[in-house]
Formats: sequence, C-alpha cells, structure tokens
Amino acid sequence: MNTNVFDELVIVKRSGQRVSFNKAKIAIAIKKAFDSTYDNYDINSINKIYSDVLNFIESNYKDRKTINVEDIQDIIENTLNASQYKEAYEAFKEYRIKRAQSRDLFTTKQQHKFLKAMEFLASKGIESFQSIMTFESSISTEYARAYLLDNKYTRSHDEGIIFIHNLGYYSFKISKGSVLDLSKIEINDNYIFYLINFLRNIKKEQYGEHVLASLDKIFKPYYIYLYKNYLTDYLSKYLDLAGFLPYINITALKDEISMLDDIDMGTKALEKFFKSNSTTQLFNKCVEDAKSTTNLKVFSDLKNLLLSIDDAFPRNEGYTISFGNSKDNIGIIINKMIIEIFKTTEFKFIHFNYKIDGLNGIDEILELVDIKKDFNVLNVKSKANMTVANDIEYFFSGEKILDNINEDKRLSLGRIMLANCSINLARIAMQSTNKDYFYSTLNNYLELCKNELLVAFENMCNYYKENYNYLFNDKVILDSEKLEAGQKVRKILRGGVLYINVIGLAEAAKTFFRGNQNEVFDLLEYLDKYAKQISNDERLNFSISAINYADASAHFINIDKTILADQVDSNKSTYDEAYKAFDGSYDIAKYEKLTSGGHRYVINLNAKMSVKKMKEMLNDAINNDMAFISIRNGD
Repeated sequence: MNTNVFDELVIVKRSGQRVSFNKAKIAIAIKKAFDSTYDNYDINSINKIYSDVLNFIESNYKDRKTINVEDIQDIIENTLNASQYKEAYEAFKEYRIKRAQSRDLFTTKQQHKFLKAMEFLASKGIESFQSIMTFESSISTEYARAYLLDNKYTRSHDEGIIFIHNLGYYSFKISKGSVLDLSKIEINDNYIFYLINFLRNIKKEQYGEHVLASLDKIFKPYYIYLYKNYLTDYLSKYLDLAGFLPYINITALKDEISMLDDIDMGTKALEKFFKSNSTTQLFNKCVEDAKSTTNLKVFSDLKNLLLSIDDAFPRNEGYTISFGNSKDNIGIIINKMIIEIFKTTEFKFIHFNYKIDGLNGIDEILELVDIKKDFNVLNVKSKANMTVANDIEYFFSGEKILDNINEDKRLSLGRIMLANCSINLARIAMQSTNKDYFYSTLNNYLELCKNELLVAFENMCNYYKENYNYLFNDKVILDSEKLEAGQKVRKILRGGVLYINVIGLAEAAKTFFRGNQNEVFDLLEYLDKYAKQISNDERLNFSISAINYADASAHFINIDKTILADQVDSNKSTYDEAYKAFDGSYDIAKYEKLTSGGHRYVINLNAKMSVKKMKEMLNDAINNDMAFISIRNGD
C-alpha cells in the first residue's frame, strides 16, 4: 500500500473544511458497525474490510488531491455490502441515514451530537439500575463531547491516541477519588453510623476509588473511647454490687478514666483508687471485662462498617483499606480484627493494602497469604514511599498520591486524584522507525493529555463549597478547613494530582527498544522530567503513572488491531502490564522512583509455591527496595 497517496490526499468535510486524511477514522467507523451488530466477531474481518476500503481509495484517488467525506462513507458502505457481513452493512447504512436526519433536524452541531445519547437510550431499554447508570454516563459523555470538550480531544480518544477516563463524568464536574484522612471525625456514640453515612455519600461527589488510610490507627481513638465507657460502667456496677461504692471516690475515678489514652499504662494509674485485695481483684475483673466487651464491639463495628459500604454505586471503584503500620497494643489488636474480617468475609468493592516496615514485616505477610485472597503490600521503608509525614498510601490499582509542588505537603493523606488521561505508548512504539519520530510523537501525545487534564481541572473548579455536602467537611481533604462558604473549590483542588498515564510500556520495551533496559529508563526519566516541568509551569501537580487500566488498554488494542494488524497480537484483549518491561524486582524498584503507579511487583500464588519460595521472593523484593508488591491468588 502506497502511503504517499494518503499523505497527500485531503478530506473535504461537509462544512467545506479541509483536513488531513485519517485512516484511523475509517477503521473506527467499520468497527462501530461490527460492534453494533455482532456480539462476537473475528478482528480479521474488520481488517479485511479496512484494507479493501484503503485499496479502493488508493487505486481511484491516486491522481486526485481531495476526497469528500461522503465519498469515503459511500466506499465503506459499498465495501460492506459487497462482503458477507450484510448485518454490518445495514447497521452502517442506517447510521448514515439517522445522522443525516439529525443534521437536518437540528440547526447546531452540538444539538446534532447530543442526539446520539438519546438514540442510545431508545435502542437499549431500561433493565436494571446498572443500565440506568450506563445511560447516565452515556448522556454525560455526549454532553461533554458537544459542549465541554474541544473536538481534538474527543477525536483523539475515539482514535485510540489518548483515553479520557472521566469522559462520562465531565458534566458532573467531579474529581476521581481521594485518600481520606478520617482522623478528624469526632468520636462519639454515633461514630460508626456517621462514618457509614459519610463514606456512602462521598461516592456521590467523586466517581472513583477511596482509600480509608491506616484504618488501624483511625480506629484506635474509637477503641479507647469505648474502653473508657465500658470500664466506667463496669466499675460503677461492680462496686455498687459489692458494696464498695461508698468507699471509692467515684467522681475522681471517672475523671481519671476520662483522661486515659492507653488501655495498659493508663489503667495502671487507676490502681491508686483500690487499696485492698478485694477491691483490686474487682478492679482487675472490670478491666478484663471492659477489654473483652470493647474487643467484641470494635470487631462488630468494623465488620458492620465494611459490609455497609461494600454495596458501592456501580459506577464507582469501591474502597481500599490500608492497615498494618500501627504496632502498639491497640494497633495490633485492631490489625488482627481487620485480618479476621478479611479472612472470613467476601467483599465485592473493598480491597486491602497491608503496610510493612521493611524486612520486619515478612512474617506478617506470610500469615496473610494463608487467606488466599488478593491484596497489596506497601513497604513504608522504601525510598519511593518516603513522605514528610510517613503516611504513604496507594489506590488498589497501584497509583500513589505523593508528588507536590509544595514540598512541605509532599504526602498522601487528604489528597485528591483529580483526573487521569492515558496515552497509547504501544502505538507510538509500533509506528516509530527512529528515536526522533518516537519522541516527537510522544511529545504530541503528552501535550494532548496535559491540555485535556487542564480542561478537566478548570471544569471541576467551577463548583463552590456548597455544591459538596461531604467531601470538604470533617477535614478529610487536605486544607479543606480553609474553604469558606461561597468560595469556589479551586484552592483546595490545586493540592490534588493530575495523572498522565502510559499504556503499552512493555510493548514499547520489546518492539522499539528491543529489550534495552537502559533506554527504557531513559524514557521513564524523560516522562518524569516532563511531569516536573509542566507542574512547575502550571503550578499544578502532574504525575506520571503506567497503570494498565482494562478499559483504556482494551480500547487501544482493539483499534490498533485494525490499523496495525500485522504488529499486534490478535490473541490479546489488552496490552501487557508495565512491570513486564523489566527483568526483576531490582529494575522495578528503580522504575518505582520515576512514576506514581504501574510499577508493582507481582507474586502469583499457586498450589506449587512453597512458603520458602514465597519468603525468598519477598526478601528479594524488599532487599531491592521494592515499594509496592501485589499478592495474587490463582493467577
């Protein structure tokens, strides 16, 4: 196929505008016809139609300078009609008729585009709540396309150049997710009820995942609160039953209990109130009963909390619970409770990140492995996880919130993941013949992502404090207490992070860099430098990640299978995860320091893996300063 024909051929749109010939749009149009008709089909079928269309244009327009968009659609329609895929032909033909009708019916381009969403609703019908959420997202997506986003972004999304993850939520002006600082929420008798209500309702104000940071530490004040109440009640009850109440200064005793901040050392301070063996024995009985009752209550409340938030909205990505870093007596008790709940309860939307203190945590991980469920391990001692507050947190998929243009706020707690936009690095690699072309194209993709994220940020900043009932209350978000009534949320959102995500790093390492690890690290350093530069220029926090989001990765590879058929593995439904670009934990650990996600070291457990082998792998990972380890069962 002579590419020079297509390089020189210009498309004339219905408006008279002239644009460069774009092969990808032809592939996408054919794919949409197949998608709307067949549940399953061979991607080679699309490739055949696509090739036939291009061959026809090449043969018949090689001596021409322009081609009308209607002519291209006629060629696609005729090619489908001449093939065996009559249903796809009918679908494409009907699509063209409806588009023509909507253009005649509406006077503006935006109205015509918005009709697409309504047609989607009419064609599907309402069958479930999940369907309603899909319809809501569809309408929001088309509204964003018509009114909120420049066509260059949505066109690049459709063509598989970039992937706009929040496209379905633009009209809601909401950010993705947060690492919630729950430590400021008031402890009282209604604490659990309030927490459940808060965590469920915050899902209405962000569309993605929420991290409940250091739940073992968060529950410690509640544990002490309950213990003090139970100890006071038991002492009053037992002293009265034994007839000792008149001989004890109960008011002073209660005042002393109210000041306890520990269940062991603090309790010893109460021994001065009990002079005889009888009263001392009674006191010890009260302490043991208070501890036992507190343990039962906290375990029950923890389980109730997690079960109550597990039925998250279908559009949301659930919650991640981090725990394990609290090593005092109460922390150990609460950690054991969380592990028991994790072990005995099935969750749909709740995930677990376990924190360890370097090599000291390996035996703890081995105990968790017996649960035979997926979880992540965060090595808080890793250099990649160092923060000013020692509070590193990750979302379950592997992103961390850390980078900040304000160094004194380089932390995780209370930070917002504002939005993310992915670039198709695999396509850049497959289409590049030299480094100049590779990095030139990469720069274009990066600029697209950056500018789309800036549009998303400005869109979110149009809301006021009053538009939020939960997110900016209780100081769960960093500096949210500075937000006054009537103010826009911009100054708080500026503390969040905008993610430029790369998909296809493993493919780029293989196809373009030919396995040269040094050149892959050069690329990562280039991306890291780019993020730091635009963060400084825009005075906003940009970060690079390499998460293999299933929806974006599938979107990219499906289009690439059509336009780059001979270079893409037809058996794959997504591109490989980024960590597969590296040889082992040492290289992944180096990679971790240059990105904010996608660098996870994966240990896949199976029946053949011995405890000794597992321990060796963990030792290797932690000795190499790995920051984030994924434990996966049955993979």
